[in-house]
Amino acid sequence: MCQKLFCIVPVVLLFSFASGVQATSFSIFPTQDSYVANDSQDGPDEVHSSDDGIHIRDITAPRRRVGFLKFDISDLKSGDGAFANVSFSIDGHDAGDVAVYGIKEELDSIDVNILTWNNAPGVQNDPTPALSSPVELDLADLVGPLMNFAVVSRTRESTETNQALADFLNSDVDGIVVFLLAPVEVGDNAIILTIEDSPDSGSGTLLEGDFVKAVGFATDPGPVNGDDDVARDVILSWIPGEFANTHNVYFGTNSIDVNAADITSPLLVGPALDDPTYNAGRLEFGQTYFWRVDEVNAPPDTTVFKGKLWSFTVEYYTYQIPGENITASASSYEVGKEPDNTINGSGLDDDTHSTGTSAMWLTASGASGPVWIQYDFGKPYRLSEMLVWNYNGGDILFWYGLKNVTVEYSTDRTDWNPIGSISEFASATGSDDYTYNSVVPFGGVVAQYVRITATSNWSNGFLTQFGLSEVRFMQVPVHARYPSPDNQETDVAIDVVLGWMAGREADEHDVYFSADQQAVTGGTSFILTTDQIGYGPLSLDLGSTYYWRIDEVNDNEAVPVWQGDTWSFSTTEYIVVDDFESYNDLNVGEEGSNRIFLTWIDGYDNPSTNGSTMGYPEPVFADDEHFVEMTIVHGSEQSAPVLYDNTTASYSEVTVNPGELPVGNDWSVGTPETLVMWVYGDPNNSAEQMYVKVNGARSNFDGDLTLAQWQEFSVDLASLGINLNNVTTLTIGFDRTGTIGGTGMVFIDDIWLYTPLDD
Repeated sequence: MCQKLFCIVPVVLLFSFASGVQATSFSIFPTQDSYVANDSQDGPDEVHSSDDGIHIRDITAPRRRVGFLKFDISDLKSGDGAFANVSFSIDGHDAGDVAVYGIKEELDSIDVNILTWNNAPGVQNDPTPALSSPVELDLADLVGPLMNFAVVSRTRESTETNQALADFLNSDVDGIVVFLLAPVEVGDNAIILTIEDSPDSGSGTLLEGDFVKAVGFATDPGPVNGDDDVARDVILSWIPGEFANTHNVYFGTNSIDVNAADITSPLLVGPALDDPTYNAGRLEFGQTYFWRVDEVNAPPDTTVFKGKLWSFTVEYYTYQIPGENITASASSYEVGKEPDNTINGSGLDDDTHSTGTSAMWLTASGASGPVWIQYDFGKPYRLSEMLVWNYNGGDILFWYGLKNVTVEYSTDRTDWNPIGSISEFASATGSDDYTYNSVVPFGGVVAQYVRITATSNWSNGFLTQFGLSEVRFMQVPVHARYPSPDNQETDVAIDVVLGWMAGREADEHDVYFSADQQAVTGGTSFILTTDQIGYGPLSLDLGSTYYWRIDEVNDNEAVPVWQGDTWSFSTTEYIVVDDFESYNDLNVGEEGSNRIFLTWIDGYDNPSTNGSTMGYPEPVFADDEHFVEMTIVHGSEQSAPVLYDNTTASYSEVTVNPGELPVGNDWSVGTPETLVMWVYGDPNNSAEQMYVKVNGARSNFDGDLTLAQWQEFSVDLASLGINLNNVTTLTIGFDRTGTIGGTGMVFIDDIWLYTPLDD
């Protein structure tokens, strides 16, 4: 047994390639939806069994095949690092030479249910049905060939370490990689096994190697990898590798090119940068960009850590006004065929409209007077265009569709302005694959209301009712949007920084903020005008709801102010004083060592005066014991064992200076009302009096120390009568309750400063 200050903790080291670099070995089988494409079937083969597999064939008969293997590497890609020492093993039967290509990132999400020989990525099949020459591959869609295999019956063949294969895996951004397997020569006939029986059987095609984690890599990209709707003028950022001296930024629109670029490439847009940011300039609407950051160590090392490939998609020029933001009304309608059907997406499937008439608007039978349908957006928008799906009933019912029309817009429903560039809507087709075929250009006009008035339908007078299937209004986003925190978000930090995406025309931003919703909506809570797209950090109260809005301002535009929506969020109800998650068993003096009894001071070295011990006194690490408790926890993974012994000493206390904890000494931040901690007892405990003291002011626990369940111990901070601006001591103690003191142990977890959120 050892004294707790001097216990030797065994350290397990992962295999290292180099200083600061660690590797995780992996072996991955293909996913079960790997598949085959050929000209004699309409889709993928069934899940492959031990007697079958993916057939790769190149013969003069009509059954010419290529295969596709899909691997899910998302678990590995979620970490920080890169692939190395990667090999590809093929297990199969029917000998033949097979080439393995990578499918480029933009095409690796193909729908396996519609895949055939004729539409398979990377394959040209002209003339059809058969070719007398080897399969032709469109290299624009492929990477490689990464390797060739001579498949031998029932024998797994592995390549040597293949850097091209590792580079291909590192170029992936979504965690899914797909390989195309094709015959090398005419006459090859190979069958590739995916998972013969199960991954545990050790048979089947396999991707294996190392995922190298290193503190030298750039991490945490901004924008987040895979993000969309990113501002055109975004500033790229990342967290540098630990040893980075400078940063090389590669940037472009082709994933393979960016991943393969080196210091001689024009895609090196930011060479030897000192700061971990890069301004890419004004980017193209709707374009997906790929980027990577190579971290370069300081001389004389100058090691380069090649970065992972990241991507993001820039905001689009126009956006749809959501149907839920629009109110539709009409001159008349049949029950079940209301005007709302034209804005709620009913009947639409991937932009094609069905013939189901219950998903359309139709005027009432026998209705007289002008035929019109009107839309209210709730606030002004800068409209770009309107897409129109006309009435699409089957048989001759599509003749109800609007023909001769007048389209008008307004900001007040009093003054209406016509759109003179259109006077007729195209007829629907009466089929289930009908897509919009009329576009009304608004040219950026400002409107809150749009009205369509029809004077005829496509029956030329034969039918007297009028109808419409769907409309979609596209707008140029001039309002502030994408609030951060999200609208109605909860558990927001009290020092939050407000953020938003600017409206397209904004030069400045008026910020309104208050705990009073009406003050924000009514515009009486103006804070400031800023040219930044952020405001903060704020200093808010715990457990409170706040309201804010951003008005976009540009005095040089026809509309100088675009009033924003009122957003809200609620702050977190507590600040953590100590959740006991940061403590560990590392030896004193070892980097990262944080033993609990060095922060919480106990009576271990003077038991005759103070009978307390913070943490288990003698962990036996070989038996998976620790200074902290890792099974009985209130939250997360650790709690604090507090042992008391009042048989010699009259009390047992453990004490911490909050200044040594993240909470700090100022407990007035956030205006907390209560100190809360959670206590777990034991039936064998002596029933001593537990208490807590803050700056010496005491409050007793009225719970049961013999109860083996979590109990809340709450202290009204105001009742302590202390200065919360400077809390220097927090003590948890146990008083002797009789002439003969007792012993016991409790677990403490989740000590908070707390204010509940009002309902």
